[in-house]
Amino acid sequence: MVLVNNFEVLDMAVNLERNGISFYSKAAQQAADPSLAKLLSGLVEMERAHERTFSELRAHLSPEQRQIELADKEGVSAAYIDSLLHGQVVFDPGFDAQSWLEAHPTPAEMLRKAVGFEKDTVMFYMSIRELMLPVQASTAKIDTIIAEEKRHVVLLAGQLRRYVS
Repeated sequence: MVLVNNFEVLDMAVNLERNGISFYSKAAQQAADPSLAKLLSGLVEMERAHERTFSELRAHLSPEQRQIELADKEGVSAAYIDSLLHGQVVFDPGFDAQSWLEAHPTPAEMLRKAVGFEKDTVMFYMSIRELMLPVQASTAKIDTIIAEEKRHVVLLAGQLRRYVS
């Protein structure tokens, strides 16, 4: 058995959304193309809604939901969860959106990075959804966010095609 701290997991989800808000806000300001700036600004609002949802889920965890035990005969679950939470697998906590955007100013570079962020986010949320199964109200909300994050990938990839074709 392995103990999983759901509060810490949801805290990381909140931080992922904050990173997205920061990146998309700065990218929207930098975008010369009005349709790209509009898309990025819209993503800022969607990420804010996700941040609120994860903050609410975190705030409403009961004491028994904060830490759960998972069956883990081979230790793989514990290592995987640890790598997600502490191994910078999804987002580098030291990522500086402004510096990155200054070094990669083209719309294509910006959009490729955004698609990568969104795909990593989907992967992380699919993983935490499994952890949140004992908290049934959470799984439906996480499913909704996963679907929205997948739509973000589609929107960004569609915009990217305009710049690379």
